[in-house]
Amino acid sequence: MSFSYHITGTETDGHSLAAASSVHIVQVQQQGAIDYNPYSILQFRLSGEYYFTRRKGNDDLKYFFAGFSAKYGIKKWNTDVQLVATNFLNVKTYNAVYLSANMFTASSYTLPGGMVLVKVMFNL
Repeated sequence: MSFSYHITGTETDGHSLAAASSVHIVQVQQQGAIDYNPYSILQFRLSGEYYFTRRKGNDDLKYFFAGFSAKYGIKKWNTDVQLVATNFLNVKTYNAVYLSANMFTASSYTLPGGMVLVKVMFNL
């Protein structure tokens, strides 16, 4: 069994002589995963990502994405069968803001929601 965790935080300020207001953005991204391999032919993974953005004068943007996968190997056939579930908390929209040296960008994305995929991989 293994566990991984990663956190990244950024704070960005921007202002222009042509505009009266300034922009201040705080962003935090957290990623974590638990991997469990009870046998060499069986693997499980549970993962999550949390995105947080705060911009003065706007609502906070908070998103949590979670995924799961299970993989089973059939040695006799040189085959792996894998079940993958992504975004199983069913997040349908994602909004993001970006601030660079001379540009502020706000984007909105429509996501397909939760998905489940079964894969069969084999070696000849």
